[in-house]
Order: sequence, then structure tokens, then C-alpha cells
Amino acid sequence: MAIRTRASGFARRQVETEEAAWKLLAQLRDKGTDADFVPVLGKWTKAEYKFWIDGGNAVLTAPVMEALLEFQASLNRAFMLLSDGSTNLRGLSEEERATYEAVFKIRRGSSKIEIDLQELCKQFLKSAVGKLSGTQITVIILAFGLLFGGDCYWRAWLEHQKEVTIAETQNQMTKELLSDHRFAAESDLEKMQLMHDTVQDVLGSKALIDASNESRKSFLKAAARVRNTEIAGQSLPPELARPMARNARSLSELDRRVSTFEVLRVDTNVSDGFRVRLRDLSDNTEFFASVRDRMLSENDRLMIQRGEWQKRPIEARVHIIKRRGEVSDARIEEVIRVIGDTTADSE
Repeated sequence: MAIRTRASGFARRQVETEEAAWKLLAQLRDKGTDADFVPVLGKWTKAEYKFWIDGGNAVLTAPVMEALLEFQASLNRAFMLLSDGSTNLRGLSEEERATYEAVFKIRRGSSKIEIDLQELCKQFLKSAVGKLSGTQITVIILAFGLLFGGDCYWRAWLEHQKEVTIAETQNQMTKELLSDHRFAAESDLEKMQLMHDTVQDVLGSKALIDASNESRKSFLKAAARVRNTEIAGQSLPPELARPMARNARSLSELDRRVSTFEVLRVDTNVSDGFRVRLRDLSDNTEFFASVRDRMLSENDRLMIQRGEWQKRPIEARVHIIKRRGEVSDARIEEVIRVIGDTTADSE
């Protein structure tokens, strides 16, 4: 339940769970109005990482320490974005570095590293007040907590990095290994898109997201060099982390969209199903999208077929990977309907 108090002229709303924070972010996006409160984030803003390292528990290796240092650097970049609009850490004073310093807890006999971000969230709120509008303050505080202290975005990022690696690797065994593992649910991926859309629309830049992702890349590299890792409740063994870490610096971006597509042609001369040449009617982009038999229902395939034969567009959910703005890989995840099709009604 949200509790409202008033301090320093601002209405403050307590946000007690990660799910509540996502719901609030969605409301701000959908309403499009200025918020008359600022959020105070609860105890859920705690990052947890588990590393199983040969030689015992409570052991830190160089890659793990580098990941923790990069996490701190990403926090500093977030604060610099708020104070100066820049990620250049040279402008950060020693006093500011001390103020924004995270505390990493490693318990004896444990492989778990805990980072409590609740106090830093309060400091982030203090820094934002007076510099931004009501909605901007609310969005940037929610984004800070969800990106650095939540689990959902981490799971979606791992799934995205997996898909980028599948698209770019030439090793068929790696493709199959990664394809058999799923890090995120559909709801996680939808929230990732919600974060990107809202931060871009309200703050005018995704720099805060980019800052948080730099630390994720370092944790991914650390996971590639230990016996096992758990992040956001997801197991990340080194055989998965290694190929994903190699692509961590990739310029590829994920674009998941529901849109209306013209089916230009179907190509069945592929090993794992068939592929479809689509034209997105919203922007006239043309590309091939794969259709893997085991991932799409028979009804979906029939609707693609009807769209081609009847020359009618389809409404579909498509997973697209772009590199330097161009489509490098795409996959149809779901066909929702054939526009204007009466065949299903008559069957």
C-alpha cells in the first residue's frame, strides 16, 4: 500500500516492492501527466550476486572485483548524469565519491555478495529535487532503483544478450546451447521496453540505462571465469556466460515490436523451419524473419500462409536485432491475426 507523507514541500509516496515500482512507471507513461509526488523506494532495492569460485566461499577473484568496481563506477555515472548531465567521472569530487559509495557485503561461508541501495536511492532523490520536474524526478528515481537494485531488468538484459549472441555467432553448438536456455519471461521483456520508452520520452536520453548496462557487462565477464553464477535468481554457468561476454561490447540492439506486416514471400529452404520476407507497414522496413518450427504454433504458421496467399497483412510480434540501425536478425514470436481474414470465421 502506498503511504503519502509530505516533506520539504514535496508529496512523497512509499514504493514497497519492485512490482509496485514497475506499475507506477507504467502509469506515468500511460497518463502522460506531471507527477505531483516523488517516490521513496523500499528495502527491495538490493542487488545480490552469487559466485561459486573454486577454492571456497567468500572468495573474490580479480574478475569479480573488477565487476564490483565497475558497478561503483556505473553508480557514479548515474549521479554525474543527474548533477552535470555528463558521465565524465573526472568532475566527481572526493566528497561526492564518498557520498555515492556503495557497501558490498560478503558473508562468511557464503558465495553471495549483497549491495543495499536503499540509502543511495534516498541520496539520488535528494540530488534530483530542485533540478527536474515532478515527472522527471519520479521517473529517474524509479529507473535508478529498478536498474541498479531490481531483478526484472537484469533478467531481460540477459535474455537480450543471449539473443544477440545467437544472432552473431557462427558456432552452431553455441546457438543450440543458448537457445535451450531462457532467462526472462515475456513480462520481463515487456518491462524492459517500458523502461526504454519511458526514460527516453521523459528524460530525453537513455544514458542512465547505458550507465547501468556497463556494470552488467562486467558481471557477465566475471561469470565466464568462475564455476557458476546466479544473478537475479537466474543461473548463469560459464558455458553460457563465455559466448555472451564475447558479444557484450556488440553494437547490436534489440527491437521487439507488435506491428502490421505484409508477407512478401516465404522461403522454406532453411534447416530449422522457414523464413519470411516481411515489410513493416508502419515504416516500410523490409527484412527476413525466421520461423522456428518448435517455437511457433501450427495456427501461427497457417496465418502466415494465409497472409501470403490472400495478399493480406498480418499483425505479429517480431523480435528484431539491429546493428548500426540495420536489421541483422529477426524472428517471428507470435502471429496475432490476419487483417481482414474471414477464413478462420468460416472454419
